[in-house]
Amino acid sequence: MESDKSIELLALQCQKEPENADIFFRLGTALEAAEELDGAFRSFQHVRRLDPDHCLATQAGCYLLLRFDRQAELRSWLQTSPLLPANEEFQSIYAEACLNCGDYAECIDFLEKRPELLMRNSRTAAVQVRAMVYDPAATSASLYNATTRWASLHAAVQPLFPAVYPAGSGRRLRLGFVGTRMNLHNTSTHLLNLLRHVDQAEFDLVLYADSPRVDARSKELRSAVSLWRDIYALNAKAAAEQVRADRIDILVDLHEFSNDARLQIFAYKPAPLQVHWCGNATTTGLSTMDFRITSRITDPPADNTYSSEIPLYVPCYYLYSPSPMAQNTKWSTIPPSQKNGVVTFGAIHHFAKYNPPVLNVWRQILERVPGSRLLVGRQGLDNTTAQSMMRERFKKNGIDPQRVMFEGRGDTIASLELFNRMDVVLDSFPFNGDATTSDALWMGVPLITLKGARTASRRAADQLQLCGHPEWIAETEADYIEKAVTLARLPETLAAARQTLHQEFAASPLCDHAQTAADLGRALRSAWKTACD
Repeated sequence: MESDKSIELLALQCQKEPENADIFFRLGTALEAAEELDGAFRSFQHVRRLDPDHCLATQAGCYLLLRFDRQAELRSWLQTSPLLPANEEFQSIYAEACLNCGDYAECIDFLEKRPELLMRNSRTAAVQVRAMVYDPAATSASLYNATTRWASLHAAVQPLFPAVYPAGSGRRLRLGFVGTRMNLHNTSTHLLNLLRHVDQAEFDLVLYADSPRVDARSKELRSAVSLWRDIYALNAKAAAEQVRADRIDILVDLHEFSNDARLQIFAYKPAPLQVHWCGNATTTGLSTMDFRITSRITDPPADNTYSSEIPLYVPCYYLYSPSPMAQNTKWSTIPPSQKNGVVTFGAIHHFAKYNPPVLNVWRQILERVPGSRLLVGRQGLDNTTAQSMMRERFKKNGIDPQRVMFEGRGDTIASLELFNRMDVVLDSFPFNGDATTSDALWMGVPLITLKGARTASRRAADQLQLCGHPEWIAETEADYIEKAVTLARLPETLAAARQTLHQEFAASPLCDHAQTAADLGRALRSAWKTACD
């Protein structure tokens, strides 16, 4: 093949000129084009050794590591580059890599020292907000200030000229959804279940997809609506103008500050009524976002001071079903400790959720349950760099790494089979699990959560309340420890939970898609009537 010949010639040239960084860079790009990615990265590494200031090699190495989600190596790759202090592209990638490695504090600190970068780059400024949601020191007030600051920097645009729509609050409404994960993702699962059950005599459904990747889920979503718009290539104003041209009555945001959200579209106010649903970790900070779909547990009426949106309350805003990879996975009705005599606590969280307060509480739980161990699952933990990073974090916080097991195989995690190896799941705080909480309860595994003082701290409590297990909701760290230890010491209680929890969860509002879709439809109709009045 021609590419093989080109690689062979470049390799020979490298042998003749071993100090020529540019030839090694050309070899790396040729290897990358031929999908020989390990060889390509080694070439870029060699270029960096020859010329640490080689910008193209540093950039190419970044994109290769991003492609395979090797975040720990990406962070190190940029940390050791002399280009980092002056290159804003590398600074943005580095900050996000820090967060993805779990170092929310480094991410926040690094970005606070670069106000010009935050002013110029809306995505990087959103990463800072996202990092704050993980920070135990953040409060509802500080998050509100951060989100409104982001809005003032990146969403202070002139709204489009107000549209005039047909009068009447009872007519069929055009309902649009903006999402950056219109493919297989936990958000798209909730969305698909809603689209399939919403009353289409009441609502005409439109999707605005900002996702280049298309899969089987994308096709399911497309088939459930009357109109699908790809907006990946459109800037915020052009996308807003498309929404306006489509005469959308109610526009729904699905991601808030996560997943490269397109909040700037909502700043143009292209629809008369704009609503946030699904992400629900913090307020959007936008004065143009009218409502946030939530529950009275997640956002109590008395605690809505630091919110840009009016809460739109529904009994349940989840429409859970397991991912396609887990459809045929059977949940174990016998706790693993009954088989092996050892209690296994479990955690499947974003790396940034393993913060010092969480690890301090878990250390005390492990100390009080002799012989117990902790099973940590997360895609990306199948490489030694990520495992070493996590072991060091556990050790630093007083947890013996020998008592911690790691699972990073994507198929084991996506299939939910990993939950069959856990006796009790330990939730994170102050940023609770959301999809992971649902997955654990679906697989019949008890979960202990700490209900906190802000939106992201109450999501697991909301789910436990809905499926009938408020006894697993702790109000303090001491209460969290006591509940986890007590549960681990009661094999009969563990066994009983494994017999009934899956059925309780499946029968709860969390899985009653038709009822939740009807409740959401009524809430949106009510909000529209309020706006018309």
